[in-house]
Amino acid sequence: MCRSLSDLISCHQCVSSKKSTVRYFFPSKFRIRKRAEFVQIQRDGAKIYCKHFLIIVRPSKSGDSRLGVVVTRKLDKRAVRRNRLKRQLREIFRLNRSNLRSPLDIVIIARRGSLALKYWEIENEILGQLARKGYLKSDSEKDA
Repeated sequence: MCRSLSDLISCHQCVSSKKSTVRYFFPSKFRIRKRAEFVQIQRDGAKIYCKHFLIIVRPSKSGDSRLGVVVTRKLDKRAVRRNRLKRQLREIFRLNRSNLRSPLDIVIIARRGSLALKYWEIENEILGQLARKGYLKSDSEKDA
């Protein structure tokens, strides 16, 4: 087992144990940042209403699945709480981006009560709605 950074770099087990081909990073090309893009996706996208979130989905024009998150100050004045929810939503997208059927632009707008949810509740609600609408791969498609 590697105990220090130098051990980790030179350790053959740690270097050769990376067998997964799925990359779970989240660079800026996977983020929706500009207001014009948010407005266009809200205008053209399919809306999925659920208890704590509004999910807007549109086929991506860039060829990569991208995510935009909106958590307004109306939900909570404290930026710490709003940022925590944003981090959780980005993490759910990052880990499940490879499970999307096709490249999509997704905007998630938080609604009242979403700040009180635990991570697994957020994940179940978001992924459940995307799966129900057919945007996620089924278990048989994931294996193939």
